[in-house]
Amino acid sequence: MGDSGPIVLVEGLVKSYGTRRALDAVSFRVDRGEGLALFGANGAGKTTLLETLAGLRRATGGRALVLGRPAGLLAPAERRALGFVAHANYLYPGLTARENLRFFGLLYRVERLESRIEELLTSFGLWERRDDRMSSFSRGMARRLALSRALLPDPRLLLLDEPYDGLDEEGVWALNRRLSALLSSGATILVSSHRIEPAQALARRALVLERGRVALDRAIEGLDTSTFRDLCRDAVLGRR
Repeated sequence: MGDSGPIVLVEGLVKSYGTRRALDAVSFRVDRGEGLALFGANGAGKTTLLETLAGLRRATGGRALVLGRPAGLLAPAERRALGFVAHANYLYPGLTARENLRFFGLLYRVERLESRIEELLTSFGLWERRDDRMSSFSRGMARRLALSRALLPDPRLLLLDEPYDGLDEEGVWALNRRLSALLSSGATILVSSHRIEPAQALARRALVLERGRVALDRAIEGLDTSTFRDLCRDAVLGRR
């Protein structure tokens, strides 16, 4: 993919489960280097959207292009440019923190792997626990390790599904510091969250989903949290 054009392009995307539409004609685009926050209640379609973009679900209709190619059809080299953190951490509980990252780093063919592992574990406050099995980690620590896994190959596009879930304030701060640095370097980030404040602090634009449809798509830079909450409420109520 060249430097021109959106890094994510979604047009009339539909995902149905029987008679229920989890995504109903969703359309939007995300440009290179942009941070987009996805908001919505449980069941609004956030996870389905991110999993479809990550290639874990096949759309029923419409289209979704990721890195210039249909979602789910990325070549291996392109897959390394896409980082995804789902609700499940996809880590091996019997391995240590360092062993988990080493395993995935070898799969991703990460250069300078050991120094990269040390950098990420230190950044997320896990270096002192590097040789402890993941099964002994708290929920928040496991979440930080999953985020470290996603960041290993220095992806150009990050899809993050509730990354702040289970993190304390220190973990939220460490994550946003790392993500802000990625945005500054030209990476693109889509982050879904129930927690408005940290996601709003990271992203400059918000997409609000309601019952599988786009209720709001607008810039949020400079808005205070209270004003943004009111906008979300009015947008959702306006769709009913």
